[in-house]
Amino acid sequence: MRAAKPWESGREGRPVTVHVDAAVARSVLTELAEGTEVEYRRDGSVVVTMGWGLAGFARNWVLSLLHHAEVLAPSRVRDDVVEWLASIRDAPRSTPGGIIWRSAREAASTTPSAAQRLLAVLTTLAQHQTTSITELSTRFGLSRDEMRASLLEAACMGIPPFLHGDLLNIQVPLDDEEGDEVRWIDSGLFRPQLTWRDGFELAASARASLALAGADDQVALARALSKLEAVTGAHVDIDAHLPPALAAVEAALAAHRQLLITYYSASSDTVGERRIEPVAVRERAGRYYTLAWCHLAVGWRTFRLDRIDQVTDIGEQTHDGTPPPFEDVFGFADAERVDVAIAENAAWLAETDGVDLVGDLADGRLVVRLAVASSAFLSRLLLQAGPDAEVLAPEAMRGAAAAAASRVLARYEPT
Repeated sequence: MRAAKPWESGREGRPVTVHVDAAVARSVLTELAEGTEVEYRRDGSVVVTMGWGLAGFARNWVLSLLHHAEVLAPSRVRDDVVEWLASIRDAPRSTPGGIIWRSAREAASTTPSAAQRLLAVLTTLAQHQTTSITELSTRFGLSRDEMRASLLEAACMGIPPFLHGDLLNIQVPLDDEEGDEVRWIDSGLFRPQLTWRDGFELAASARASLALAGADDQVALARALSKLEAVTGAHVDIDAHLPPALAAVEAALAAHRQLLITYYSASSDTVGERRIEPVAVRERAGRYYTLAWCHLAVGWRTFRLDRIDQVTDIGEQTHDGTPPPFEDVFGFADAERVDVAIAENAAWLAETDGVDLVGDLADGRLVVRLAVASSAFLSRLLLQAGPDAEVLAPEAMRGAAAAAASRVLARYEPT
């Protein structure tokens, strides 16, 4: 289990008990924080009890599991989830009118900020060492007085790590009588410098990478980490939890073997058997994935290793095609586009991966065009966004939120 985050400490609220189905239990267990109580059921499901210090986090986590999880206690959290889902199910459809679209990556302004311009000035000065106010003002479109004032202000700036005496050493004439020449004296601004915090964070990242790296990558990384720890004194121990299927997948990769796996697919929200031929294993953001030829999909797919339940070696690999670059398989090129109107409380949806366009409605709401890989992916987003998110298009998807909410609500109805 990983270390608990502040909002999971439970100091601000009572623990929450959740029943998690067998289909997603293995994946959930790898994500639980330290201190979580786990009860294992005979059917493979688990009942977990954890502290949630911030209101709403328990609800969002449970809803990310769709109909595979149910809050058992306390009653106030269970009631909150039920009321939230009912508000999604019963939300009326609107007739929003036209949308004014713009690119999600559209720059707000092409005019550089004062800070961007000053950094460009300092970079130019550092490169030339000696120049003039006249030359700099002409190059950056400022008057000589504006450039002089900017340089004098820069001369009072500190340099990371902001210790005593760490000021930019720029010699600037105070007025025209003192001349026009500006001199840059090396002050270390563009030399890499580490604060204690920088050193600690870098050491922690390196230690985590070392724990997750393959044998071929460990020697050089360990040597660099030893040097860093010797200089900074920042020694960090990382307890990395590897998925149970990792060893079998890596062995199949090395020996060019096929595997029969039992796999939970979050995108389709199903559990089934897959016959795969692994060609690569990667760690990404703390999780392990394998790139493999999938005989069921008849194509290259990535599989998250902590979602693999059973692994069986079934013989030599037979597919000899060339795999795509690993990162390309995470893309949204073939995903369906869905337009979602969002109010203020769901504004975080605009920052979701796969947003192509954003637009504005006359009623003040924002619209995002999402690349949706599957209905399960969309359902998770809509349930977490709540009644402040409404699907506008395509027409066939307009009832997606209500349908997802109804399916989860069915778990909470008396039998």
